[in-house]
Amino acid sequence: VIIIETEERGISMKNQIHQPYNKLKGALRTLDLTYSDVAEALHISETSVSHKINGQSDFYLQEVIKMVTYLNINIKNFLP
Repeated sequence: VIIIETEERGISMKNQIHQPYNKLKGALRTLDLTYSDVAEALHISETSVSHKINGQSDFYLQEVIKMVTYLNINIKNFLP
């Protein structure tokens, strides 16, 4: 998917580059994990986590590996 940036009334708008990770959102709820927990494990901001989960940015492979390894999140949650 391609990032499309437009400028409307002086405001830069970025469209989604992929579909949100709805399975991942559900897994986080089931495991009682917050975006803050994920951010701490990945050493990134909560905003970055939100952008990645909601399709505005991509996860790096290393981040997925950390989530699977340290937060016990099933790799299948990253698949459509």
